Parts: sequence; structure tokens; C-alpha cells
Amino acid sequence: MRQVLAVRPTKRLPTVSQWLQLPRFLSAFERRATLAGLLLVIIGVGALSYQYITKHAASVAAVGGEYTEGVIGYPRYINPLYASASDVDASLSRLVYSGLMRFDPQSGLVPDLAESYQISADETEYTFILREGLEWHDKDPLTSEDIVFTTQAIQNPDYRSPLYSSLVDIGVEAIDDRTVKFVLTEPFAPFLATMTTGILPAHIWQNIPAANAQLTQLNLKPIGSGPYIFEKLTKDSYGNLRSIDFIRNSDYYRGAAYIERLTFKFFIDTTELVAALRNHNVEGAATVPYEEVAKFADDRALNIARPSTREYVSALFNLKSTGAVADAKVRQALELATDRQAFVNTVQAGYATPITGPLVFGVPGYDSQLPIPSVDTAAAAGLLEAAGWTIPEGGGARTKAGKSLNIPITILDTPELRAVAEELKRQWEAVGAAVNLIPVSAISLQNDVLKGRSFDVLVSGELYGIFPDPYPFWHSSQVPYPGLNVSQLINKNLDDAIVTIRTTADQTARTQAFTTFASEVTESTPAVFLYQPTYPYALPGTIQGVNLPAIISPADRFANVNEWYIKTKAIFRKQTKIID
Repeated sequence: MRQVLAVRPTKRLPTVSQWLQLPRFLSAFERRATLAGLLLVIIGVGALSYQYITKHAASVAAVGGEYTEGVIGYPRYINPLYASASDVDASLSRLVYSGLMRFDPQSGLVPDLAESYQISADETEYTFILREGLEWHDKDPLTSEDIVFTTQAIQNPDYRSPLYSSLVDIGVEAIDDRTVKFVLTEPFAPFLATMTTGILPAHIWQNIPAANAQLTQLNLKPIGSGPYIFEKLTKDSYGNLRSIDFIRNSDYYRGAAYIERLTFKFFIDTTELVAALRNHNVEGAATVPYEEVAKFADDRALNIARPSTREYVSALFNLKSTGAVADAKVRQALELATDRQAFVNTVQAGYATPITGPLVFGVPGYDSQLPIPSVDTAAAAGLLEAAGWTIPEGGGARTKAGKSLNIPITILDTPELRAVAEELKRQWEAVGAAVNLIPVSAISLQNDVLKGRSFDVLVSGELYGIFPDPYPFWHSSQVPYPGLNVSQLINKNLDDAIVTIRTTADQTARTQAFTTFASEVTESTPAVFLYQPTYPYALPGTIQGVNLPAIISPADRFANVNEWYIKTKAIFRKQTKIID
């Protein structure tokens, strides 16, 4: 009996070593059948697993990765008090500092450090409530006292901030740690846009004399409250700044960024930058010159982003000129002879919007359905004939009283504006004008052309800010230099509309004022409005989460940088059972 019990089979499963002996007891056919069965089981389990993962898992952004961008120029003041004078400074300041308000590419002007704000009934008092728990990069608390300090620093002429005139007469008061109030002398609708200026940490800057503010190393080693924290800078053996690194702020109040590190490398000009982009010394570029964009079209490692801008390019007429463009009929004829779509196709490679007036996408009153008039050379020729400009026997440019229909076009000597002027020359010569181009340097443009209003036609771009304010370009008070009403258009109805735009918070009234403004401008033909351009810049294809339909300035490419990501991870979604 003991022997029988000793050999009684157990209920245990075979061991691994026992399973490995199984093929010895199977025939060749059985081994093939078993192997086929195992393969089917493996494939079935894999298919079910894939189906489950596909149904229940999602790929989401994850922390990690680095990005290196090339920039033209060198930073001097990563400081919101001075950054507006340089695209490089403004871009880097956007990463480090935050304002009470910010520009959002989808929603426009929205609160940033502010949780909310209120405007008094007479539109002269603005009260902001800060978010709870705000901190500087050094972990000190950010309070309303920092807002007061920054505002008063801008108002202090010893700081020599270019923002001085925008806040000089405005009162500011800290009500409590989270509440700050501004008092204006009169209603000023663009005021909220000025609140996008970055805030300085008072506990650091109050120890620096105002006269030394532009000399401190904090201008290149900043401490702010934004999505990225200054880490280090690198110089070459000659002391030239070569790169700056920033790391993610894990405590950023709008949600910490995903990309761990941003590195910026600095180059003298576009030639150096484009070369660095080609040889992968940088992964992206802060801007890509319009003439170079097509060359990167087949580069699969790059994405050329093209957000729209609140800018328009136009050919401005000098209404006080002693030349032919002083005649309204000549100006109207040149407008009829202008093919706006040709500029979109040739200069902007199709990435622009033709326009007929000073309103562009993003500005109240803009109508995207407004038809763009086609070229009418016959009507243009008829107007010129009616104005006394006839084609002489034997052909050539039109003449009047022995003088040629001479249309000089002045341009800042850049490839894009030169291309615009060349296209204008081709189109206007088709109706009998004698067109010559006058390219000038930036210094000559400022000191000679703008200061002396010494031009007949000036091809240039005009850019609206976060608050689209036409005052600097079209109000009659801006006719004398340094005002920018270079066409020298004077119109009372136009002035009244611009004042309404600047002084009312009523969106309906403001939109109507913009419509009146545009109508008054176009009726006088002070310019041929050509197109609204885009802003091309390069990003590596590895970066995702970039949603940028529009920008105001190049710095706005970082408006939602905390949402960019390179790495991803899979997460399983919770399933919700629906019971009828």
C-alpha cells in the first residue's frame, strides 16, 4: 500500500523542464501542428492586446526633449523695461517674464498674472486681482507690490525705458497683496494692451539704482515668473555671446512646459542663420527670409510655420508731393492698374491675403468677404487720359505739358520690399508710367525720407499692436515728424473715428468706428493697399502642440510655448458605462 501511495500521481502542473521534453514524444506531424497552434495563439493574443490598447490608450504629451533655435542678432536687455526695442530681447523676455495680460493667438488679449479685472463705469479705473500662489523663479512670492514697482520704474525717467510715454500719467496703487488699481486721467481703450508688459521682481530690482538699471548683469541673467528659467549663457574666446539656455519652470502657474530646455544660438545675419539651419547646427530659426522659404520646402525635418500678422504692405502716396501723385486721378489710375494677387503669388509664394484698405484680419471691422477688385488697365488709361497724361507718338511713357509721368518709388533696401517695388514697376509701366526705384538704407529712410517727407511713393509695412490703433499712422496730429502719417492725409471725419476707437470700450461702437476709419482712408486714395503678409519661421518636425494662427510680433511665437512637446506617453482612458 505504501508503494502504491508513493507512485500516485499528483495534481501539480508539469515543470518547465518537463514541458521541454514534450517534443521527444511527438511525431513530426504532431510537432508541426503544435507549433502552428502556438503561433495562432500568440497572434491572437497580440491582436487582442493591440485592439485593447488602441481602444483604451491615448498618446499624450510628456515632459522631455530639448530645442535649439537660431536667432539673428544678440540680446542686450532680457528685461521688459527695454525689450521692446529689439525682437531678440522681446522674444527671450517673453519666456522669462509675465504681464498682467497676455496675447493669446486664438482669443486675443486675455488675463495672465491677473485672475480677473474690472473697469469702472467712466473707463478711467482698472482694478486687477492676481492669481493665488504666484511665485518668482527664486520662489519669493509675486504680489501687487511688484506690479507697482514695475509701473513706477517705467514712469521714472532715470530708467530711460522706451515705455515711459505709455504710462507716464497713470496712477497705480496696491490695495492688498493680490489687488492693484490703475487710475487714468481719461478713457484710453488701448490701456489693457499696455498691461502685457512683463513684471519685474521688486525684491531684486529695488536694490539697483535706476541709473544703473541698464548696466546690471540681470539684463542677461534674468529672474522672472514665466514658463522658462534662465540657466546659463556661453561666450566665445573674444567675449561674444554665443548661446543662452533656459530650463522649464516646473511651478509655472499656467501649467509647466513639457520641453526641458530651450537653447538659443545667435548669428550676425540671415546668411549665417540659414547656413546653420542647413547644417543642423540649429533645429529651428526665429525667422526665415522670404527668399529662402522655398528652399526649405522639401526638408522633411522642418516645418515652416506661417502665422498671419496684423500688418499690411502698401504703396503710400505723398499727398503734398509736387509730382504727379498729388493728382487724385493719377493715384486712382495707379490703383486700378495694380494686381494685388500678383504680389501674393510672387512675393509671398501664395501665403498672404490681398487687401483693399487699412483693415486686416484680426482688426475689428475687417470683412474677409470683401471682393478684391480685378485689374482694369483700360479704366486706368482712361483716368490718365482725362488728367491730361497722353502717350506720345512713337510710344513711351505718358507726358503732360512736356513732362513725363514719372513715378519714383522709394523703398527700404530689403529683398522683400525690392520685390514688391519691382512688381509695382512692371504693373504701372503697363499703363504708361515711367517708374524708377529708389532703394535707401534704414538710416537714410529715417533721417531723410520720413523726417523730410521726401518721397512720391513709399512702399512699406505698417504694423498694428495688440490693440489695433491707427492713430500713429493716420491721425492728422501725426502729420509732422516724428509722426507716422507720412501720406499727410488730413480728414476731420477720419480723426473723429480714430478718437472713438481709442476712447470707447464698447465693442460695437469701436467696430463701427473702424469701418468709418477705413472708408474715409480709402476714399482719399492716400495709398494702394497690397496684402497682409505672414510671418515665416522654422520649427523641427519633432515639436508638436504648436497652434499659432496669428501673431502680433515675432515674440508671440512663444505665446503658448508651455504647450509645445517633443516626447509622448501612452495612458489608458477610463471607460464610462452608459445606462439607459
